[in-house]
Amino acid sequence: MYLYFDIETAEAILRGERIGRFFLSDKKNPIRVLCTDKKATRYPVVLLEETPNGQEEVLFATRHGVVKGKTSRTILIDVEEETISNKNQNTPYTFFENERVVVFDEKENRWRGEVFLKKENNLYRCLSGLYSDCLPLDDNSRRLIGKPLVPLYPTFR
Repeated sequence: MYLYFDIETAEAILRGERIGRFFLSDKKNPIRVLCTDKKATRYPVVLLEETPNGQEEVLFATRHGVVKGKTSRTILIDVEEETISNKNQNTPYTFFENERVVVFDEKENRWRGEVFLKKENNLYRCLSGLYSDCLPLDDNSRRLIGKPLVPLYPTFR
């Protein structure tokens, strides 16, 4: 299951306390995170991405995983589902029927907004199909789909 980047989970993976891999939001190739505490900079995360010619390019990212100069690309963490916890509640993510979520569409190879219906055999049933990767829609995950967060219900003044 993919999670958006957070420093605590990344450091636990780098220390070997958790099993996980790092990807950019296009999920094409794994990346290597070298450190999360580069000094005196807005971009403390240092990572390496393999280029098409086999070389590795050094990239920098914020504490929230936004890659410098590439705001549509963020760092994702792929971890085993039983090791995932919501750091605010210390429990796995729970989605409710009709909740707005972000899912990875493998056919189109991109993240997209969806409406969650129910969980079926480790897959997430949404309005337009079944997906294996699902995140709550919030300010961090909306960067994956490149759209501003829009309220589910209209507000009137």
